[in-house]
Amino acid sequence: MDYRPDQNQQDQSDIEFEIIDIDVEESGDRSARLSGFDPLFTYLAHHARLWSALTIFAGCMIIGILLFPDIASFVKPMVPSSATATPMVNLYQINAYSGSNNVTLVTGDQDNGQCVSVTAYDTQSGVLLWSTPQSSLSTITYGEVTNIGSPDVSIYERRSDGLLSLLAPRTGKVLWHYKLPSAITFPSAYEQDGILFFSGSDNVFYAIKDGRLLWRNASLGDELQIENGVVYTYNSKQQRYSAINEESGARLWSYAVPGSTQSFSQTLLPLTIENNIVYVQTVDYKLLAIQPQGHILWTHQLNDAVNLYSDAHHLYAIDQAADALYAFNLLKGSIEQTYTNETGVIGIMDIQNNLLYIHTDEGVRVVNADTRKIVWQKATNVNQPMEIVNGTLYVCPLNGIGSLQAFDERDGTLRWSRTVNDPLISSNNSVFELWSPDNNTIAVLRLSDGKILWSKHIL
Repeated sequence: MDYRPDQNQQDQSDIEFEIIDIDVEESGDRSARLSGFDPLFTYLAHHARLWSALTIFAGCMIIGILLFPDIASFVKPMVPSSATATPMVNLYQINAYSGSNNVTLVTGDQDNGQCVSVTAYDTQSGVLLWSTPQSSLSTITYGEVTNIGSPDVSIYERRSDGLLSLLAPRTGKVLWHYKLPSAITFPSAYEQDGILFFSGSDNVFYAIKDGRLLWRNASLGDELQIENGVVYTYNSKQQRYSAINEESGARLWSYAVPGSTQSFSQTLLPLTIENNIVYVQTVDYKLLAIQPQGHILWTHQLNDAVNLYSDAHHLYAIDQAADALYAFNLLKGSIEQTYTNETGVIGIMDIQNNLLYIHTDEGVRVVNADTRKIVWQKATNVNQPMEIVNGTLYVCPLNGIGSLQAFDERDGTLRWSRTVNDPLISSNNSVFELWSPDNNTIAVLRLSDGKILWSKHIL
């Protein structure tokens, strides 16, 4: 059967329709008026397919907008809703640090102890340099990097997937990345000779330089000190001290304390180093002098925990329970001087030119190490904060409100004083940062003359 169209049959699209009013006689002039719509109907008939497609498209758009509101952004401007605005972070504690390259860093912590915001200012002018986004939905946290041998602090960024980044102090730009296992956490890190050191929650000690892992070790424990290219650590489970080459991670020596057990209530006491000899007190109060090869040079048993300090001549041990200060010979371990009646002694703030700057509950006493005579002293209130920076003793007011005084370290001469209303929160070799928790204001004070360089409301 042939289904080809008849050659004489006209195509339907070419047919013109003529509308005729049947009731011509009754309509009269009305038929003439209706005949004016003939071109319109003719146009619609010729473009029927086009109008059908447009109708279907418009219907799909309306249904899509109703079912999927996000599509509406293509046809009208996106207006942010207050109900879906990004929640701002609620800060529990503010900290300030003196950063390297003349930067003052202000960090904000949540009540869980996580640092979630960082703002950087120029230390001299107070100009805002950079800041991190603040949102309670952010999974990025920050931490401080303590520079060994310097009061300056750097900042690292850590993402939830374990990506660790060291930030440039003045710009906040990423200097390098290193990917850690995502479950690892660590509160702080240390930097020496361009190497970042930290011990993670996985009990592994890491050394990273320029985003490259130099080495890691799971048996070192906690970092105690880094000096002259050597990392000194202590493993509390093994009761073992170790000395590690900072670049290679090679163990130079280790010493396990025999027969001692550390209780959970005991804190690890810091060590001091002179001429590559390590002086440390063990958890059972024994004083050890460990040679660079890991051999014991001498020991001395004490009855209580002591604070250790040293210079080129002596090892000083403060026994607060006995109100005494002992001066040991560095090589022999014999006690060469005993300073008794050191009531309320807290620690040795500085040792310069054979003078001991002893911090006590009653103030500061400057004592000649050989004659034990008091060179000069300054009375203060109990727990009044003091610091020695570049040959100057700074006595801060109790609770941060009152007179801040600067004394010459050599003879106690008053250099300058001024009234401050905020407590000291951090310092470096040139400035003090003062923080007011009442009005959320940070102020930077210059140490050379006590001048307030700038003050800023930061929240």
